Amino acid sequence: MSNTNPIVNEIRQCHNELSLAGSPDKSLLNLSDQILSYLVSTLRIEEPVSLPQHSDEEWSYFLSCLPHHGIVPLLYLKVAHLPVQLRPPEEIVARIRNVCLISHARYVRMVRQLKGILDAFNEKRIDVLVIKGPALASTVYPEPATRPFADIDLLVKPDQYLRARRVLNQLGYCSPIRRFEMFNELFNAEPFCQLKDGTKPFEIDLHWSMFHYHGIKRNNDVGEFFIRAKTVETPELTFRTLDPVDALICYAFHLILHHAKNVRLIWINDITCLARNLVETDQWENLQKRASAYKLRLSLQKALELSQTWNGLEIPEMFRDFAKWPMIESAEKDEFNYVMNKQGPDIRLSGYLDSIRSAPKKIPYLLNFLFPKPDFMRLNYPPSRNWLLPWSYVRRWWFWFSKLVKYAYYRWMSAESRRPRLNSLRSFSSKNLTGQADTDNG
Repeated sequence: MSNTNPIVNEIRQCHNELSLAGSPDKSLLNLSDQILSYLVSTLRIEEPVSLPQHSDEEWSYFLSCLPHHGIVPLLYLKVAHLPVQLRPPEEIVARIRNVCLISHARYVRMVRQLKGILDAFNEKRIDVLVIKGPALASTVYPEPATRPFADIDLLVKPDQYLRARRVLNQLGYCSPIRRFEMFNELFNAEPFCQLKDGTKPFEIDLHWSMFHYHGIKRNNDVGEFFIRAKTVETPELTFRTLDPVDALICYAFHLILHHAKNVRLIWINDITCLARNLVETDQWENLQKRASAYKLRLSLQKALELSQTWNGLEIPEMFRDFAKWPMIESAEKDEFNYVMNKQGPDIRLSGYLDSIRSAPKKIPYLLNFLFPKPDFMRLNYPPSRNWLLPWSYVRRWWFWFSKLVKYAYYRWMSAESRRPRLNSLRSFSSKNLTGQADTDNG
């Protein structure tokens, strides 16, 4: 495969660290230069120069690489506006059109489900923000159906979280594992599913923070998000969501730190759409300040760079040079490097251990962490047979035990590597003090 297109070359290079979603790994990058270039041109606000002349099998392989990335409905909207001679084969266009229709039907279902939840929260005076997919679909995308999503994400204030959970329980939703009481400073959400409803409603991810713990304990106070939140009014629904600057920072965190090895093109497109909505200079200045305050300056830069490469994002001239942005703290660099390279012990373990040691009253929740409910285990550690469920618990314990052993080993090795240096420093200090005493005596 010859890499003659500079944009295609740049795309392949930028995913040496940030792996694309798909099976097999980076399957999208195995496309020919011509089809990959066609995809990039279509995703950008550009008209492709020409239509790649490939077989139906090659076009089918192209389409098989896209479901992992959530961009098929958006691709249909763009392809539908191209001249006929620049569209893929009619069969391919028909298939992506069907995906777009399914996405539209799912959006209608989501609106109905979300409205019932928001009404219940409002009745109990619980402040809530709609975030991620459903919010983006209604705010920065040309048509809601062009931004598919798998669940409904909601953000509530930590002091209202237990009340919000009870409301969801009353509506028939349940969470297979509870994290809030024990790990609220490390995790940021609990998943809720509705098992009794035959319509198979969307899973609810109820957040009390926007940030997982990845090595840095960030500001866990979401009050400012609610103060700056904006109201969205659609023909079907009215809700509140993050302001564009906060959304861009939070979704850059989600893309880079949470999914560095499973990057989806729809998430890159989210970043692009949000960045293009920042039209005022003070919005970009606030973006820099808030990203630094949340220690997400490096993640934001990487997310914007991906948007520049894939979607041709143009950053205002006075903000294009990232070297002139605020300095990056060493702790943030360590966190970022671990997420990118996965070298050394899991830097998150120190936070887990601190949380467990900090409060003996958390023992009931620790037991729940060690022995999650069967529904959680079947979802995350699925047994090959139902009667093998106990083996799923063993697999989970071995996973965490391996992490702890590796963490302890690296801590011990780090201490050993520092010991000779400390001894030499002590020796030097002793000689220096002795020498100084001799000089004084003489």
